[in-house]
Amino acid sequence: LDDEVIFLGVKRLNNNEIWLWGYGMMAAYGLRPHECWRVEGFEWIDDIPIVNISQHSKTGDRVARPLHLRWVNEWKLTEGHPPLLNTRRNKDYGERTAKHFKSCAVGFKPYSLRHSYAIRGSILYGLPVAIMARMMGHSPEVHLKTYNRWLSADTEHQIYLSALKRISDEQI
Repeated sequence: LDDEVIFLGVKRLNNNEIWLWGYGMMAAYGLRPHECWRVEGFEWIDDIPIVNISQHSKTGDRVARPLHLRWVNEWKLTEGHPPLLNTRRNKDYGERTAKHFKSCAVGFKPYSLRHSYAIRGSILYGLPVAIMARMMGHSPEVHLKTYNRWLSADTEHQIYLSALKRISDEQI
């Protein structure tokens, strides 16, 4: 998903601030849907709000850093919290999130926000795969295997053009 599609999804949430918070956390921090309920708080490092994820998530405790810091501010992510749900299993949180996305006709599944975060970080921002994998709670091998297939032809071409421009600029 590109940023424009992500913003369209926000509009389809019908100004529901509680679900916007979860949506924003998945988009800006690459959280799995259930991890929105496993956020233990924010830690500010160099004026950047870093999210602490509980050990009760799929892959245990970790920190996640935002990729588009402006989304954290625009959607007031440091001030919000997840919707109140009566469930305990990670799977149930994910299913309820997917159901809400569908009922609002968001147009894609919650995990698509995580996939976009992975591509944004490792491809568009140029962060090393090892760093992205660590922030997302998996190995570099899983990162490459899982997220490279989400590269669109357009993104691939834009990256190629950027590389050509960089090489051309270096030769001048």
